Amino acid sequence: MILRILFAALAGLVAGLFEVAVTPFLPAWADIRPLIPLVAVLIVSSSRSRAYAAMVGGALAIEAYAVWIPDAPLFRLVLVVMLMDVAARQFLTNRSVYATAALAVLGLLASWILSLLISGAAIGIGLADGPWSAAAFPFFAMVWGVLLASGAFLAVAAFTARFRL
Repeated sequence: MILRILFAALAGLVAGLFEVAVTPFLPAWADIRPLIPLVAVLIVSSSRSRAYAAMVGGALAIEAYAVWIPDAPLFRLVLVVMLMDVAARQFLTNRSVYATAALAVLGLLASWILSLLISGAAIGIGLADGPWSAAAFPFFAMVWGVLLASGAFLAVAAFTARFRL
């Protein structure tokens, strides 16, 4: 049990490092952010504790490298996982690729909105000079998130006997 949680935290750390080390160098249309789709797959296919562990691991990696942006990734991303968890329990009744894609979209939207609110508050109290900038092509960022989440869910479903396709 603890080994699986540590593995999830390590996967989140790798996803967070990808977001800060690789994504800035990709073209604007390839805004690939794997952390939230990873958490969406973990919420649907695994336990909530693994999803939280992955998010904390990824948020710590983002927090370590995003010192110039008043974004509070750990706070923001934990709130995003809480929202995704509530949505999965209350509104999504099955464990399907559609539920995973919906959670990825919800998570990305919630992350952008919370980041914008935190950035606005930082500007309001004088901690930042300029506003947070959203993805250059939000549609492509959503498409990448849905593709990553759906692909990961289908891989989990194909390699385990837990889900029917």
